[in-house]
Amino acid sequence: MKTILRFVLLLSLLFLQGQLLANTVIVKGTIKNTANQPVANKKVKIYSIDSTNGGCPMVHYTITNPNGYYIDTLSCTGDIRKLMLYVENCDGTMLTRDPAVGISNLVEVNFIICTPGTTPVTCKAAFSYQSLATGVKFNAAGSSTVAGDSIISRTWQFGDSSATLTGNRIDPTHVYAKPGIYQVCLTITTKKGCQSSYCQTVVFTPESNDCKVSPVITIEKTGPKKFRFNSSQSTVLQGDSIFQRIWKFGDGSSLDGNQVNPLKEYRENGSYSVCLSIRTVKGCEKTICVTVTVKDSVPTQTACKAKFSYQIQGRTVKFNSSLSAATAGDSIISRTWKFSDSSASLTGNRLDPSFTYGKAGKYTACLYIKTKSGCESKFCADIEIKDSAAACKAYFTWERKDSLIVFNSAGSRGINDADSIISRTWSYADSSTSVSLGGNVVAPSYPYTKPGTYKVYLVIKTKSGCENKFGANVVILPPAPPSGCKALFTYSQQNGVVKFNSNGSRGTTEKDSVMSRVWFFGDSTVPMEGNRIDPSHSYTKPGKYLVKLYIKTQSGCESKYSETITIGNPDCKAEAQFTAERISLKKIAYNSSLSKALPGDSIIQRTWKFGNNTILSGNEISPVKEFLQPGLYTTCLYIKTLNGCEAKLCREIVVRDTVNTPQTNVDYIKIIQLNPNPVVTRMMATIYSRNSNAEAEITVYDIYGTAKLRIKKLLQQGNNMIEIGCESLYHGPYFLKVTTKNGRDSKAFYKL
Repeated sequence: MKTILRFVLLLSLLFLQGQLLANTVIVKGTIKNTANQPVANKKVKIYSIDSTNGGCPMVHYTITNPNGYYIDTLSCTGDIRKLMLYVENCDGTMLTRDPAVGISNLVEVNFIICTPGTTPVTCKAAFSYQSLATGVKFNAAGSSTVAGDSIISRTWQFGDSSATLTGNRIDPTHVYAKPGIYQVCLTITTKKGCQSSYCQTVVFTPESNDCKVSPVITIEKTGPKKFRFNSSQSTVLQGDSIFQRIWKFGDGSSLDGNQVNPLKEYRENGSYSVCLSIRTVKGCEKTICVTVTVKDSVPTQTACKAKFSYQIQGRTVKFNSSLSAATAGDSIISRTWKFSDSSASLTGNRLDPSFTYGKAGKYTACLYIKTKSGCESKFCADIEIKDSAAACKAYFTWERKDSLIVFNSAGSRGINDADSIISRTWSYADSSTSVSLGGNVVAPSYPYTKPGTYKVYLVIKTKSGCENKFGANVVILPPAPPSGCKALFTYSQQNGVVKFNSNGSRGTTEKDSVMSRVWFFGDSTVPMEGNRIDPSHSYTKPGKYLVKLYIKTQSGCESKYSETITIGNPDCKAEAQFTAERISLKKIAYNSSLSKALPGDSIIQRTWKFGNNTILSGNEISPVKEFLQPGLYTTCLYIKTLNGCEAKLCREIVVRDTVNTPQTNVDYIKIIQLNPNPVVTRMMATIYSRNSNAEAEITVYDIYGTAKLRIKKLLQQGNNMIEIGCESLYHGPYFLKVTTKNGRDSKAFYKL
């Protein structure tokens, strides 16, 4: 009885483990700053955001370790379909990622955050290089700066004993005395003072027709910080041989001699540049460098094995990796195929891919596997593709018509035009049946009732006896999910509070209503779930925030809309005002009590500039100023409030040497109006003249008495409209003065 109970308990545990794994997602990654340094103790917020149709809404938090690495496991009884990850940047903004959850249930998300206290980069140095027969050709065209700025200096340091190259050379060529590895640095300076430096390791390896060596490094991780390097695939020209290999492992250690596959164990985590320098009997030299990343991790297991078989059909090779194996309780989660040196890698977990080579020749195909426990293995095989004599060929296409898949083998052919096809045998299979159709049917059909991938084979036989087989996967897709819905929102803001409105979101039809809205406000707050149409959100500080809205409709249609909003500083407004009263011959009493700020704000600073090169700082409301000489003075008041608001007002003050100056009975010349004032480009001056045909000189002076503009006009009796062009003036205060033989007048204006 106890044996039976143990057996039942074991089955229950196995079933429970399978259920847990089926609804478990592992989220991992790293966080580094812009200096490529790991960021420790950084909080990562992980949200499962799908709460419909059995989904699992949840919130998890995890912290990075000293190496900037984090990992977390999410498990629930339902499906985990959508994730959202949040990490706070150094400036307080939130970085978000919404990765897809694939069939492997392993999600990797890496973040790069800014470095606190660093100045934003507004220029960037960069260069590329090319080895020539006698030296290296550099190119710094990839350096950049912001719009409106330009690079005025490029300084090159070539890493040997040569002098620094100054000036602004974009593409210099440098002659090195001998092959080797050199640390080359470029420093740029822009017109606005921005500086940036960029350095990289340059390998100078001159080649000729008589001397050629091609170093190759492969890497195998054998422990947490232990690596086996292998240079056995390095090649030289026929008749030459390698007699020296020098290894530099990037941590200050090196290995001389001629070791082909040294073993190296590192002390610390990090990224290391490993370089191999090869010298041949004929004197050829070349260096190659690769980057090795050392992490804290479980040693790579060796209890897994990559292996594949293959079958050649013309230039098409059918691979099968079912011979690859992992230990009990482990499984292969990744297969990466490399079919030749020039082909792109096929990633994923394909068990039996096919690859067609473009021409006959010898190729090396490799398979790299990785298991769930982290074990990795590699297997390579040499394949020779030969152009065979003319042969028959089976081939078919297919298309879906209603509920049937209709095949067409009209593209099949015999050895030549006279060699006709006398037999076609079709093989179909689905989840419940396997059907073989003989005869010589060119275009048969077969009903597939369920979505899935089905293998179909065609075997042909021709009159001459040639036979050929062709197979293809028929993919029956499930009905496409509803589409045509659209998430949309508008917003308005006032003093950090943003009012959103998603009334513009719509379903696929008028009857397809939105049943779920999830809002992400782009800061550190938790997403808002439910179906809120017009939420409000308060932001605590200025900045840019990426706001996202996810909707789901009654028919199952989903849509996302995002927009970046900018939260500025609170409203800032101040007004400078003052009066001036002459209390003696040359003494003026000022009063700025009418200056004001917004409610809740206050004036904390008043700076007086009296127009005679004297300044009064502090917060004096009613200063008294005595001028030494009579004249026309422009007094300016500058105020600043507690919230940082600023304002300015300037007035002309006339200081005379008598208390009462009798006024003339007649104004021969008078400036009636300057419009607009302040002025941007051009203004109209209304000038009154008592006399006709009065020759007038119109002059614009700056506050230092320097004439900036002078024109002459013939004034008629009455008001004269004169256009004054101010485009060439800098921003600031100016005086317009009109002078005739009978009189003169002046008036102040301000150029924006």
